Amino acid sequence: TVQRGDNLTGIARQYNTTVAAISRYNGLSNPDRLLTGQVLLIPTRAVPASASAGTGLSLQWPVKGRISSSYGYRTHPILNTRHFHGGIDIAVPEGTPVKAAEAGRVIRAGNMGNYGLGVVLDHGGVTTWYGHNSKLLVRVGDTVKKGQTIALVGRTGLTTGPHLDFRIKIGDQTIDPLQLLP
Repeated sequence: TVQRGDNLTGIARQYNTTVAAISRYNGLSNPDRLLTGQVLLIPTRAVPASASAGTGLSLQWPVKGRISSSYGYRTHPILNTRHFHGGIDIAVPEGTPVKAAEAGRVIRAGNMGNYGLGVVLDHGGVTTWYGHNSKLLVRVGDTVKKGQTIALVGRTGLTTGPHLDFRIKIGDQTIDPLQLLP
């Protein structure tokens, strides 16, 4: 539902799609003309069930804790704006060891802006993302084993408190981590 101040560019960005795709899907002749309260259908690039089931991965939880924010559309706790959250937040104490959910290779490690200190592991077309850490224990190019400690939970980046923001991507598309975690 379109809120006051929304525009199609921002909505497309929130849902990881394009202005053209939303316009086509909703038959909008003028994408600059949205009405407050207007309901828009958002086309998604769904990951086929066979893709998530056929990853060949057997993931483990990177930390054990309470899920404080789920995958999907939400109101951001700091910005108070609605957007798509492409992962799950797991609330645990600062300094909790973050374990690699699967064996892989470190392809990113460092400051990732709002995501804070983060690590990205490649598992052969599937990547796992670990954000808001206080300390990183791996570097780009490192090979890690499943269960290896790769970071310590923190509150870096845009966050309300210590937690791990855990994401899974197949190619460039996020999927709900709960689909692949035991």
